[in-house]
Amino acid sequence: MLGSPHLVVTAIVIVGLSVLAALLVLGLVRRAIPHNRLTPHNEVSGFVYAAIGVIYAVILGFVVISVWEQYSDAESNARQEADAVGNLYRLADGLPPPSRQAMQGAALDYATAVVNEEWPAMADGTPVSQRQINQLNALWSTLYTVEVTTPREEQLYAATIDQMDALSGHRRERLEDADTGLLGIMWAVMIVGGMLTVLFPCLFGVENGLVHALIIGTLAAAIGLLLFTVYELDHPFQGDVHVRPDGFELVLEQFGAAS
Repeated sequence: MLGSPHLVVTAIVIVGLSVLAALLVLGLVRRAIPHNRLTPHNEVSGFVYAAIGVIYAVILGFVVISVWEQYSDAESNARQEADAVGNLYRLADGLPPPSRQAMQGAALDYATAVVNEEWPAMADGTPVSQRQINQLNALWSTLYTVEVTTPREEQLYAATIDQMDALSGHRRERLEDADTGLLGIMWAVMIVGGMLTVLFPCLFGVENGLVHALIIGTLAAAIGLLLFTVYELDHPFQGDVHVRPDGFELVLEQFGAAS
């Protein structure tokens, strides 16, 4: 959950360590090099730092937007998959009685397997088991056995196939979303770039050490917080901030008692 104590504690620890490390380096630099020796170079250093800051801001901003869109897309896709399961259950009401019960039962079994088995597996980063794959195959197999005799049933059957196709597509995207994440090279660029962005101002000549520490600490906290955000959103189905199976749970709540 977004406000879970573990999430808050983790954020505080990561940001706190980032600030502590930056202030430690600042202290070492100020001890080794007096500020009056660095002050004459502030103007040139400022131009260099402006370039570093702009480049890193563009990269970090792009990554933050990218992982947020990835998280939002995964959440929307999971919701649409759950909607397809609910639509299958409703459409089955118009099918012949033997097929109706089989189709509705298979739809509820699929939703149950997603909530109880697939979601925990995605949270742990483990592969989907064959049993979970069989739940989807059971839905298709049940659909293949449906026999329609009236034009109305033919229309309902065609709509059911469309929903099954949508469900299969959304499920495939969900499993792909569970396995995606930022490349290692991107993490290296963000971490090294963050270090350069935070530590380069340590070479500025600032007479007041407290002001200098406040500047460095604030910068380290801001970048540490953004990197923490990227880390939490990078895998939409893992961690404290993750996509929940609310749509599937709602389907089971609505139709489970009626089955």
